[in-house]
Amino acid sequence: MYKDSVYLRENIRNIENNITQIRRLRKAFQEIMDRVDNQGYAHVANHHGYLDNLCPHGPTLDPEGNIIHKFLPWHRAYLLKLERLLQERDPTVSVPWWDWRSETSKKIGIPKSFSQDKIGKKVNPLSKFNINIKGKDRASKVDISINRYTTRNPGKPHEIIHTQKALSLNEQDIPQLYSLSDFRQFSERLRIGWHNFIHVWIGGDMGVVNTAAYDPIFFIHHCNVDRIWAVWQTLHGVDSIPSHMKSVVLEPFGMTVKDILDINSLNYDYASVSTT
Repeated sequence: MYKDSVYLRENIRNIENNITQIRRLRKAFQEIMDRVDNQGYAHVANHHGYLDNLCPHGPTLDPEGNIIHKFLPWHRAYLLKLERLLQERDPTVSVPWWDWRSETSKKIGIPKSFSQDKIGKKVNPLSKFNINIKGKDRASKVDISINRYTTRNPGKPHEIIHTQKALSLNEQDIPQLYSLSDFRQFSERLRIGWHNFIHVWIGGDMGVVNTAAYDPIFFIHHCNVDRIWAVWQTLHGVDSIPSHMKSVVLEPFGMTVKDILDINSLNYDYASVSTT
């Protein structure tokens, strides 16, 4: 959906209620999953874990000894790369976000469009992906050979309720994170709280850094993480980030942190800017 020249990323629940939209999303995912070149889904998934291992999670140090928090900027650039491949197949498609804190998620867990195993007699491309990689892992230098579908082992929906209560007690639930003015504190508490919990709660490949991005649900999970950051930016400013981080290059996207701070300059926005 476009608003002026900016397209909107929507809640997956809204897309599920629109037959045309959900069919377009599935079709675009299937088409990039069918590709085996650098325009395909596997190529993008490789950036996060096997085989490229380019994803930064925890803080690192730059050559001058400054602490760098690339978790949110890197994943924003990562989502853009996947989304632009989808839009080359269908310009009306964008990556949706999954609000894991919603009342619906607390009742049913994973959205139906991503949990439904098959559409007719065919594998639902939103539910799983056939990992078929062979090569040397960049980080470990170990030879990797995998040929299988991604797996999940999700927890019970009520566990989301218990986690929200625990995070709230520890000042780590989303409304509390919005009150933080320091980007570093905001980023780290979001990462180690809701972000990590959802990965572990879904389980299977999502629970392992090296295989997480092969599961299509990775992208709607991280789209919500990005949405939460975008809302934080509306409260504290687009440029509210340590100045020494702005020139940091985000591999392999050819972009710096400064390049991805303003989502409107990247031509997207979120259909909701709710601060809950």
